[in-house]
Amino acid sequence: MKKKPNYPLWVLVSIMLVITIVIFSNPLRRPDSLVRQYVLNLTPIGMSMEDVVEVIEGQEGWKIWHINDEGGYLSQGPLVPGWPVSSLSGRSVIGEKSIRANIGEYQYLLVTSVTVFWGFDENSELIEVEIWKTVDGP
Repeated sequence: MKKKPNYPLWVLVSIMLVITIVIFSNPLRRPDSLVRQYVLNLTPIGMSMEDVVEVIEGQEGWKIWHINDEGGYLSQGPLVPGWPVSSLSGRSVIGEKSIRANIGEYQYLLVTSVTVFWGFDENSELIEVEIWKTVDGP
């Protein structure tokens, strides 16, 4: 007696393989900590603000939204010990200067935009990078 092939199992394994390939082929789909590491590989801590701008402008699909030579960025996460807190938003202000850029989008059912904040010290040297993902409607 011949054993019947188990097609539902093969279908499930194939779907899981495709999902895994899709997720890991686009670095923006990875968890925030891995996206942050990807960005830090391109713009390491200590890099000058001018060099970070050049890297951003050299990446396809990356777009600078704002460069602030007079203030840091508002952290999108919990309060960061050691950094001042904005009286308006109650969030930590990271750095003395900052850059905000959109580095891409991806879609499952909804569109997810990936924004990066770079914080710089008074000497325009990179001190922090933060990833912020926002999910929008289709």
